[in-house]
Amino acid sequence: MPHNQNGFSLVEMLMTIIISSIILAAAFGSYAVINRNFEYQKDMKYISQTARMIVDMINEDVRMAGYKDINASAIADPVTTSDCPGGAGCIGSGNVDQITVIYDLSSTVRQRITYHGIEYPTANPNRYRLMKRLETCNPSSCATWTEQYNEPVADYIE
Repeated sequence: MPHNQNGFSLVEMLMTIIISSIILAAAFGSYAVINRNFEYQKDMKYISQTARMIVDMINEDVRMAGYKDINASAIADPVTTSDCPGGAGCIGSGNVDQITVIYDLSSTVRQRITYHGIEYPTANPNRYRLMKRLETCNPSSCATWTEQYNEPVADYIE
């Protein structure tokens, strides 16, 4: 009685498993590379969007610089930039700049907005934050400024 020879031999099955394993390993390897690239591109997009938001925020304040109410006193220096002058917001060697913008929000409120960097309190000495400090006064006499807030705008700046 002849045997039916319709099945696969052991060698054919082993070769099929080996080839399938190679194809699956290549697929998983390429997935890992593509996923890593996707995450990198997502991070770059986030950084770009954050930078654009910050530039727009500073741009809006700089465009308002010097605007004064018709009944208010003149603003001597509407925009000032400086290296870190010492005190709050300064880092050891004075390597963080700051920009200060002054304008009238209304006839009774003059705003002084300062963007400055501070060292973020972590073990990493190269981590800085961009801070936005808002102070107000009455335009008729700005002898004293009242701080409204001093909050972080961005993290990991250089």
